[in-house]
Amino acid sequence: MRLVSLCAVVARTTPKGQIEKQVLAWWLYGRTTVARRWIAENL
Repeated sequence: MRLVSLCAVVARTTPKGQIEKQVLAWWLYGRTTVARRWIAENL
């Protein structure tokens, strides 16, 4: 649950292209069934 909260905070507070978002997108795509399109639209 803490990871979900952290993801939401990072998604809201950092601009697109920030290294933290790139790492988060890489992790989400590799470890979940989330589509790349969803990641691009929501991060």
